[in-house]
Amino acid sequence: MLAALFVSFHHDEVLKEFGKEWVADYARSMRQEVITAFAQKNKTNQTDPLTTLLEKPRWDEVLLDDRAYPQKRALLLRLCVALEKQRDYRALKKWSLKWLSLTGRDLDARAFWYEAIRHFPDEENEGLQGLITNQRAFPENNYLSQFLIKAYKETNNYGLANQLLQQAARPEAKTALTAWQIYWTTSSQKNFSQTLSKHLAPKFNHRDQLALVTHIPTDSVRLRIDPPHGSRIRIYQIEVQIDNQTIRFPISTLEFNHLRREEDSLIAHGIRDPYFHLPIGKYLEPADREEITVSVRFYVDVVVGEDQLPLVDFFEHR
Repeated sequence: MLAALFVSFHHDEVLKEFGKEWVADYARSMRQEVITAFAQKNKTNQTDPLTTLLEKPRWDEVLLDDRAYPQKRALLLRLCVALEKQRDYRALKKWSLKWLSLTGRDLDARAFWYEAIRHFPDEENEGLQGLITNQRAFPENNYLSQFLIKAYKETNNYGLANQLLQQAARPEAKTALTAWQIYWTTSSQKNFSQTLSKHLAPKFNHRDQLALVTHIPTDSVRLRIDPPHGSRIRIYQIEVQIDNQTIRFPISTLEFNHLRREEDSLIAHGIRDPYFHLPIGKYLEPADREEITVSVRFYVDVVVGEDQLPLVDFFEHR
């Protein structure tokens, strides 16, 4: 009887708490499904894991105001990026239309839709004009710009393509020219921490390499280089100078996070917390001094779709 009275008094609170737990479990399970699908896609380099998940009834029913919509949008974006890269415009048309049916206000969805229909004879002009109109209205959108640059090139409008490329690359370069961060670990400090790090303004040397020069302890073990959050850049030919010694680090030997390896380069693709590690410890010799000067150098290009421009071209203090 007392239990019944307790439940009756606290019925709403119990239901509310149960609802919170259910929503949290639902969000966790949906997020885990996305993580698994991404991992399978990366392993197989196929889009099937993404389409299979999106076609499941519970994912098909996820709408704009659903708790899982950000995960569904991430799935759709990853799928559309892959389909555009594969030039599978029929599938791209299908999935970008499904995306647009959820919200016509999403600029990325619009960009992929217009890029898809541009490759069908009866809709080619609509696709091109859609890219032109939307890119002019929203010049900050990366996909609208890169698809319109591509369209201009394919229609032999190279002057317009180059003009738009410079325009689109400028804000990307501005992001890449903000402070970079270097962390280090030592023989006594095994983990990277803010206390063992420095923010450095990028500078360029006479070889047009971006150079990050700083002092680190002589017992340092690893360096971690953090490009600016949100940057879209290509990094290659990485080397470190210590005193008169220059050490080159092949991309294939490096550990990295939120970067993509493409042959001899690391690509940052506009997300948070990209970084790569350099095993510096074996090149440091015991010395009487507590610190040593290191110069981390590499080439950087700004990436706009399929195009790349040297970051140094946008540096005002050359």
